[in-house]
Amino acid sequence: MPISGKLFSQWLHGAKASNLKADINVKFRPTKTHFDQFSDYNYDDPAREFNAQKQQVYSDYLDEEGNMSFQVMLRPKGKPAGMLNAFFTSRVFEQGGAFSSESQKNSLPPLPSLCGYKIT
Repeated sequence: MPISGKLFSQWLHGAKASNLKADINVKFRPTKTHFDQFSDYNYDDPAREFNAQKQQVYSDYLDEEGNMSFQVMLRPKGKPAGMLNAFFTSRVFEQGGAFSSESQKNSLPPLPSLCGYKIT
């Protein structure tokens, strides 16, 4: 799954966080695939099992303005049964080693399209 993104960081007083090391990690967790308009259909494959896993997405240095852009291919290991939650955590490191972090959750489909089934 290709993703692209941007990271911006600045000090609390507004100065640019120039040339600081930053990284982005993702933790994939399985979640039930559900669509409100088709709530009586099942989209998850009961024959598959997927355990939570963490991966580093990207690591580099911010530019002079405190920005970093990236494009990467996300590749969860294994075959998910259905939809995944992707918890992204970005960290920006001060020169002394301390860091600030931010987290964001996104839903991530395992495939470009899904097919549901309904047992009647």
